[in-house]
Formats: sequence, C-alpha cells, structure tokens
Amino acid sequence: MLSAVLIALFLVGMMNLASVSSATAPQSSHVNMGIYLYSGGSQIGFLNNPTVYINSTAGSNSQTVVGSTQNVTLNYGTYFFTVMPTTTTLHGQVYYTDKQTFTVTVGSPLLDVSKNISGISASYSTVNLSGLNGQAATIQFSTLGGYMFDQKTTNASSFKAYLPSTGDFYVNSYFSSTSNGLLSQVAVLASGNLLSLDLSTKALNYFGSVYDVKTGQSLNGFNVIAYNSSTTSYTTLGFSGNTFSVSAPTGTSFVLAAKGYSPMLVSSANSYGLTQSSSYVYTNYSLGKNLQNVTITTHYAIQGTAFPGFSDAGVSYLPYQEAIANANVSTNFTTALKNFLVQSISSNTYGTFMVNGTYYNVNNSDNIVSLSATSNSVNAYVTSVYHNSSMTSKNYTGMSLSIFMKGYSNTPSAVKYLSYVKYNNSNVSVTSGSTQITYGNPFEIYPVVSSSTVLIKFGHIQKPTFVNANLVVYYQGIKTTDSILNSSSKNAVIAVPLNQNFSLNISNAFYNPVNGKYEYNNPGVSFSWNVSGKAYNVTGKDYNVSFKLSQQITNVVITGTSSSGFTNVTNITFIAEGSTFTPFLNLSYTQNGQSHTINATTTSIKVNQDQTVTFDASKSSLNLSYLKSKYSLSLFYNWSLPNYTASGSVINYKFVNPSITAGMEFVYVNITSSVNSTLHSSLMVYVNDTTPPTPTVTLQNSTHSNVSSILAGSSMILTANYTTSKYYSFSQITFNWTFRYANGTIVTPSLNGASGNVTILGYNSSAKDWNSSNWIMVEFNTLGNMHVGLKASNPNATAYSNQSYSPSYTGPELLVSGLVYSGSFTQGTSKELSVNVTNNAKVVAKNITIYAYGGTSLIGSQTYVGVNLGKNVTRTFTVNVTIGNSGSTNISVQAGTSGQPSFVQVGGQYTATVSVGASSYKLVYVVAAIILILLIFGLIYYRITQGRFPFTGNTKKTPPTMPKTVKQTDQKPTEQPKNNKK
Repeated sequence: MLSAVLIALFLVGMMNLASVSSATAPQSSHVNMGIYLYSGGSQIGFLNNPTVYINSTAGSNSQTVVGSTQNVTLNYGTYFFTVMPTTTTLHGQVYYTDKQTFTVTVGSPLLDVSKNISGISASYSTVNLSGLNGQAATIQFSTLGGYMFDQKTTNASSFKAYLPSTGDFYVNSYFSSTSNGLLSQVAVLASGNLLSLDLSTKALNYFGSVYDVKTGQSLNGFNVIAYNSSTTSYTTLGFSGNTFSVSAPTGTSFVLAAKGYSPMLVSSANSYGLTQSSSYVYTNYSLGKNLQNVTITTHYAIQGTAFPGFSDAGVSYLPYQEAIANANVSTNFTTALKNFLVQSISSNTYGTFMVNGTYYNVNNSDNIVSLSATSNSVNAYVTSVYHNSSMTSKNYTGMSLSIFMKGYSNTPSAVKYLSYVKYNNSNVSVTSGSTQITYGNPFEIYPVVSSSTVLIKFGHIQKPTFVNANLVVYYQGIKTTDSILNSSSKNAVIAVPLNQNFSLNISNAFYNPVNGKYEYNNPGVSFSWNVSGKAYNVTGKDYNVSFKLSQQITNVVITGTSSSGFTNVTNITFIAEGSTFTPFLNLSYTQNGQSHTINATTTSIKVNQDQTVTFDASKSSLNLSYLKSKYSLSLFYNWSLPNYTASGSVINYKFVNPSITAGMEFVYVNITSSVNSTLHSSLMVYVNDTTPPTPTVTLQNSTHSNVSSILAGSSMILTANYTTSKYYSFSQITFNWTFRYANGTIVTPSLNGASGNVTILGYNSSAKDWNSSNWIMVEFNTLGNMHVGLKASNPNATAYSNQSYSPSYTGPELLVSGLVYSGSFTQGTSKELSVNVTNNAKVVAKNITIYAYGGTSLIGSQTYVGVNLGKNVTRTFTVNVTIGNSGSTNISVQAGTSGQPSFVQVGGQYTATVSVGASSYKLVYVVAAIILILLIFGLIYYRITQGRFPFTGNTKKTPPTMPKTVKQTDQKPTEQPKNNKK
C-alpha cells in the first residue's frame, strides 16, 4: 500500500515538472556595465556620467542609461552599445571623448561588460584673437569626431579655454553682429599652450554671377569656399541668389561649390558657368547558392564633390575636404577615410538588406577596405561577407529581397546611389520590384530621389522581352535613338527618312531575364522579320536589318528567340517623311534678364559687348500625327558664331568686338530633324561697346611732381588725368572720388579750409562739385591708413580703382605715456599731476606745453620755455589742475610743441578716469542740515512725551533707551587712474 502511494506521488511530481519545463521564459542576462576613460596607454578611471544607448541588432529592447556603471537586464542576443561624447575631469586633468559604438553578445546569465573609451587630454590654454575690429565673435571648438566641447562669445582680444594638448581639432568662428559666414579651420596648440586666430577678411575682393553651363540659366543657391593653405582654414559663404561678392586675405583661394555641380576656382570678377558633376556609390550584392552567404561590395566613385558621411562634408568640395584633413592625400586623409569606412561596416544587415525577412551577420575577419585618392577624386571599395546559417537553397522559391536605397536628393552634392544584385540560381527570376529595376542577373536598381526601401519578388522564369526604347536607327552616318516616338515591350513607333537607306539594330533591345543579358548573338538566339504581312528575307546579321521605304506607313513584326528557348514578339510601325517635312523655327535671345522673340521679319538685333547672350531655339518643333496620336520629332541644333561653334537648343555667347570697329556679326543656326530634314537660319548682330575705362589714380605734390606717398598735414594732388578709355576720348569720361578709413567707414571731407582728417583745398572749377573733378587738391590730417576710390565712367561702362595710402609724418610727435598723482581729487581744489612725455619722432621737440582737459574743458596748462626733448627720450613734466565738478571725470593730457600739428597732439593724448570728491564747504552745509533735522525731531518727541500737545495726556512716560554711539572713521583710498589711451 505504501509503495503504491509513493509511486503515485512520484508520477504526479513528474507531471508537474513537465508542465513547468514546457513554459520556459526567454533567457535573460544580468549585465554589469563599466565605462572607463583610457588615455596615454592606461586606464584613468570611470568616464564622467556618459549617456549610453543600447540597441538590439534585432531591432528590439532599446534602452538608454546614464552613468559609467550600470546594471541592466538584457535578453540573450547581440547589442550595439553607443557611448555619447563627454567631458571628464579626473585627477585635475580634463579629457574629451567622441561618440564610440561597440558590439556586445549576451549569452550567459551573468555578464560583465568593461569598455575603455579613448580620451583626448586638454590643457588650460590662451586663445588670442585678431581682426575683431570691435565686433563680438562666437568661437566654437570641436573634436575631429564632431563633439563641440566649448563655445565662447567675446569681443576681447584673448580668453582662456581647455583645448586638446596634442593633435588636431576644429575651430568654427563667426561674427555675432554681421553675416560674414562661418570661418572653419583645423588648429593645433603652439608651444606654451597658445592658439592664435585671425578673423579678419580683407585684401582680395571678387564678385560675379553663376549659371548652369548646360541650360545657360542662372544658378540660384550656392556656396563660395575661401581656403587659406597656410593656415589650413576655410570660410563657407552661402548665397541664395545667382550673384556673389567675397573678400579675404591675400593667399586665399576662392571656389564656387553648388549641389550637384563640379566646383570652379574664382580668380577674378566674372560670370562663371558650372557643369553638373557625377559622383556615384555602387553597392554590389552577391547571394550564394545556398543563400547562407551574401558578399556586399560598396564602390565609392566620388568626383569633385564631398565624400558622403565623412567629416567636413559641409565643405561641399572634395579637395578641400582633403586639405582640412591636413593637406596630405597620401597619409592623413586616406588614413582617416579608411578608418571611417571600417567603422561604417555594420555587424549585421538589419534594415539594409534582408532575405525573406531575415538578416545576415558579419565576421570582422571578412572585412576588406581599399582606396585610392587624388586631389579631386576618391575610389574606395568596402567588401564584407555576411552569414546566415539558417538559410537553404529552398528559400530561393518565392524569395523576396528588402534593400534600403539612399536618395540622392538628401546627400552632399547629389551623389547618386546604385545597387546591383547577383543571385546564384538559374531556376528563378525576378518577377517584380517596387521601383525601377533591370530584371537581369545581376539586376540593377536605379537611383531614387528620396531614401526608401525597395522590395523585390522572385518567381518562375520569365520570357525574353523587347526593350524597344533601346532600338537604334542608322542612316547617312547618323546613329540615334531619337527616332523612336513611342515604345513599349510590345509596340514601337519610329520616324525615318523617306526613300533613304536606313537600318534598325536590336542588339541592345532583346533582354533574357534568365541570364540577365541583352542577347543578340549567343548560341540559340535568332530573330525573324515580317514586313507588311510578308516574311522578310534577311541577309547577314538578323539583329541589324536594312530598309528603304517608299511609302509613309510600314508595319514590321519581329519574333525573337532567347538562348533559353523562350520566344516573344514586338510590333514596329515606321513613319517615313521626306525632305519637305521641315521644322518650324522658334528663336529668341536673352541678355541682362530681358528676353526678346525673333520673328520671321527680324533680320538684325542689338547686344552688349562682353555680356552673355543666350540664344534659345528650344521651342522649335516638328510635329506629325498617326492614328489620332500626335508626336513631336526630335530636333538637333548646330550653331555657328564668330570663332565659335556649338550644338544644343540653347547656347551662351559673348560678342567681344564692338560693331563700331568690327562691323556687324552673324549668327547661323541649322536644325536637323530625326527624319533628316533640315532648316537653315541666319541673324545679323550689332554689338554695343561696353568696354569700361581704365581708371588710374596718380599722387602728386603741390608742384605737380609725381610722388609715391602722402605727407600728412601737407597739400597733395590726386589726379585722374592718366585714365584711358579704349573707344572714347578723355573728355567723354566722368569721375567720382571717395575716401574711406581702413575699416571701410566713408570719410566726408571738410571744405573751404575747415579742419578735418581729410580737407579739400581745391579742384577743377569746371566740375559741378569736388568729387566729380578730374583732379583734387587735398590735405590728410591723419596718420591712419586711408583708401582712395576712383570711379570712371564712359557713356556705356564703369570701372573702379582703389588705392591704399599710409600718410607719413617727419615733424615732432609727442606721446603722453603716463599720468601720476598723489592723494585724491577734491572739487575746486588744485592738484599737481606728474606727466610722462615721450618724443616718438626723429627730431628734437622744443618749448613744450602740457595741456590738461576735464571732459572738453581746459582745467590746466603749463609751458616749459627752452626745454628740449630729444628723439625717443621720455621726461616727466608737472601741471596743476582744478576740477570744478565732483564725481567720476575723464582727464585727458596732451603735450604740444612748435611745429606739431593739432591732429598729432590729439593723437598722442593720455586719458584717465578719476573720482572727484565734493568740496569741504558742501560737507559743512550737509552736516549742519542733518543736525537741525535731528533737533526738530527731538523737540517734537519731547513735546509728545510730556503731553504738551492738545491730543496727548500728562501720563508719565518712561524715556526710551537710546543706542550707544559708535565712532566711525570714513577713509577713502587713493584712486588709481585707468589708462584709456586710444
């Protein structure tokens, strides 16, 4: 009995155990994560509070954690751990880290994950700025990986920042108050932890317009990149219209860069035509026979545009991308690019390439990267072999592919992406695709505008097809596909010349999807032709048949047999037209944005010399009708102009020689149709002269002798009498003068002897005002740089000349270099100032006078008769001053001497800000007023407490307790002046 009970209990226990094991949950792991900072070949410590993104390669279990040590629960599988950039301070040292991603495979209940993140050590450094010109600038510092670790907005000449101790880093800077573009440069610390940045832009000035060479139309929206090879820096300037104006220091190269166009070097003020660029990324997929392996090779063929996804892609131009990588194509750039390509290899194909909804994993040993680079191109190959052991050859049946295609509208410079897929199975064929494909083996997926996933279905073998759009017509040495008016796989309509020999070639039009080839001479391939219901006897090659048609409509049926034994049929309708079937001419021309139609009665037009003229015949036409359908025949254009020939419906041309010297010019256009009929037209052109004058500024002294420099404070003559114009006399040229300071500010000269930095003393009396005169007598009362501008205009054109002068000066030049006094200033009280004066000139200064001003009022002066001050000698003088107002006051001290102009005296002044106390009399009045107020309040209080007012009683009050009086001494320290020397 006991044995039976025990057996029953054993059986029940086994049943319970079985029920538990059949409901096992997914296996999970407890992961202990530690993220460490690694630098200088050793582990420094934990990374400072990083953000870590954890993503499953299967697209699930995404988590975000913050901190260098974490405990997370993850299901078994493979994960991407992405550590975001951080700034970490350990042991008093600052480190920066870039974003880094690594793969973790979770396959045990307890897993320790430790990862060293490479850090860049930073030093407390000095940043010196020049070229601010009083503006505020924003400076941004970034690692080469793109992590912006610091930003500073300042108008000071220097500041402190933690910068990478070794290696390169990026510096982006721009002015806060003006639109000067973004100045970007690669920087490295100099000795002494010093970084010097020059933000000025001057010396080179270019302007112009941009158009599309192919269409002749204005090109709106482009960048101009100013690159300086000596500082390895570039400035990117964006323009939304079709014109540009740029300036930069000498030694700068300017490049026009527009999305989808090859760049062009800017070397002068001009109109520039850009041609469309061609950069491609080819991805080749090769599926194995049992589908367990797929080899993916990506070929980057980049020509003159930015490398997609690589750092500095915003430069929009590959050579400058290379230069920013330290101007060494053979080492720095290729090494950085190869590292980028290695990092771009995903550990699996999830989301990019899937077979029947499954993805493949990659082994690191299978990765191969090779590349070659020149100054304007890159050819790179990335090959990886991915694996999925669960696949078999049976999966080919009804197989579906999911391939992600990047759109070229969202990539730098419109890089186009193409994909090719090869499959190792002769029993299946592509049956459909969600976008345009070639249906071969390998088959091609055409580029897409916007990024999208392409779905491709496989099934049974398909029949061969005629791709009639690839038919080629030959006649009289012409090879064309433009004769094809309409086409499908079953039908085509083709226009040909009447009563002329021509041939039809189908070698690129018969496609066999079994082997993915356009077949025409493979074994087993044959074609039969039927013309107007009768078999056509083909002599020679049956894929290239000749005809001569004497009637307008002829029907031809072609039957094709592929090497796989399958057949298909297509129908061709030929429409033959004679030489009298000529095109209709519609011609116009455009200049300066104005378009003009040329009608049948127009025999001549007028255009401007050296300005682009666009001739447009694109609206010309030749139409025919067939079975209620209307067709427009293709037209071919040939142009002949002076020393120039071109093809295309639209051309651009500049007429160089004006008709006043060269006579009338001619434009000829010949139009040929796809049926070989032609039309000829000619047009006479009168060319207006637009050659500008050559403005020349000559500097003379008061005796009309040519000199090379300006003497400050003396009368000088600026003459334009050496200006010339190629087709006009000097009397037909008009002038306009301008003056500017070095910072670009316009100077308004003083007239009629009034004092100023620039004074006009005289000019040609026949001119309506001084700035329209062909010469001016001027006096420069300044030692600062001065820009003189001259605009010269003939009846049709204008040109400019800009000259920069630095006025010289040989007389005394006294500079007040310091100001010392003792104690503090009191209103109305005299005080002695000790003034340090230096003679900066090369002559001796005699009889020196010291002037002191409080604001604009003279508050003291002292003359030292017979006192001399030698060149480069400093001496201390004294002067007594009395300031009438209290408060904060600016004291300006000047040193004068005989022979020194007032503008030199003012330029050498020294300014200090001082605090002036009130006079002692005012203090006495204030103290007396306070005592009187206290006595009044005391009397009122006494009256109230004694009941002496009508509203108070006679109740005895306890006198209030008075606070103890503490004596205080108010001492004011001696104020030190500030040096506000300008």
